[in-house]
Amino acid sequence: MEKMKYVILFIGLFLIGFACDNNETENMGIGQGSFKLALSAEDNASFINVVTKGKEEYVNPDSLQVAILNSKGETVIAFDSYKKMKENGGNGLPLTLPVGKYVVKAWYDNSQSASPVPYLYGEQAFEIMYNTISNVSLTCQYRCIKISLQTTSAFNAICRDDYDVRIVTDSNEAITLTKDNYWSFLRKECNMMNVWVDVRTTDGRNLSFSYDLIKKDKEPFHWKNSIVVKLDIQNTKSLNLETEIR
Repeated sequence: MEKMKYVILFIGLFLIGFACDNNETENMGIGQGSFKLALSAEDNASFINVVTKGKEEYVNPDSLQVAILNSKGETVIAFDSYKKMKENGGNGLPLTLPVGKYVVKAWYDNSQSASPVPYLYGEQAFEIMYNTISNVSLTCQYRCIKISLQTTSAFNAICRDDYDVRIVTDSNEAITLTKDNYWSFLRKECNMMNVWVDVRTTDGRNLSFSYDLIKKDKEPFHWKNSIVVKLDIQNTKSLNLETEIR
């Protein structure tokens, strides 16, 4: 009789422990599992070597937007930020989903053209299994090309402040750089860039120059390339343009 009491006590403790370990799955219905996301953002100081007002925001995982897509590529659920995903109207994570295959995507994009804030993106496939928590880790990486302007003292002396440099890629992406907005980020990889430089000189003349930017090795421009466009001028008829590609 005494031995039976110990057996019953042991079984009771085991069931209590099992229930505690599965408290996150006890509310799952038939044909459902759950998903827990650990999200981070790449902090590549060698690529982003400019001071941006939004840096604290875009390197903070809580600011990243998140979407979950099913096997058909349809968005099942989306969140304006990872922070809101974790809150989820008070339900938090893990997130309950029907059994199946999914892709989670996360990104940072402030939807501004010629923005000094870079674009981050990441995606990861995962599977939801019945009554199981699927743990997924995802790091968003930079998916952009940085373009910066540099001007020489000779260029600054001969022109007014209202010059601009317009860059258009062979994928029809365009940005415009000026003295006040002298760096930006392209969102797509490309093979070539067309550059138009418009300058108004101190004596009131308007000058326009155009160039084709192609890598010396004729390789495509890839994400995380850092391109410096250097403007120099010898006289009002000749503009020297050099590029440094890192």
